[in-house]
Amino acid sequence: MTTRRQTSTVWQTRTEVHAGIFEFRELLADAHGVDYRTLSNASFGGPRGTDQSNDAESVGLPPSHPTLPSLLKKAGYGTTLVGKWHLGFLPDFGPLKSGYDQFFGIFGGAADYFNHGSKSSAPLFEQEVPVDRVGYMTNLLGDRAVQTVEGYARSKEPFLLSLHFTAPHWPWEVRTTRPSRSGSRTSSTATAARRRPTWP
Repeated sequence: MTTRRQTSTVWQTRTEVHAGIFEFRELLADAHGVDYRTLSNASFGGPRGTDQSNDAESVGLPPSHPTLPSLLKKAGYGTTLVGKWHLGFLPDFGPLKSGYDQFFGIFGGAADYFNHGSKSSAPLFEQEVPVDRVGYMTNLLGDRAVQTVEGYARSKEPFLLSLHFTAPHWPWEVRTTRPSRSGSRTSSTATAARRRPTWP
């Protein structure tokens, strides 16, 4: 643990949790034949935004590497990822290639909270197909997680549900209405914040 690098981005932690290792850059670099020091956040859909047209498509978690969901799947568990994958893009990488049976979410690290349709720059996916779903991203993911748990409960199948919200990341967009304490809908004092934040 003395050599573990701490970072402020989540794709590194996600790699470590899924793959069961701490040295994520070495695993990914070895799999892709590059020097690990050349792997940047942009290689995984990091700060460069949601544009998937650069080198991001060629780097990701190798499907051949054992992962928590792939090992649980072999043990008879149902495995579902709801939310962001952020460990490589199709066609070579994805949650269904790394042990998940079901996927509902995005492949990159962030997406618009309102405009995430099949034609957007960071679409919402059902399995590996872009889909159109109307709604606020956080609510869509939360609702799907609840449906998933209910489905597994009915089937009595053991399961792993990974729920990875997009909420910690830009764009920070809020709904224009929110439930009041009495349960009725009221106008929010906050409106959609669709601009990049200014950092000190």
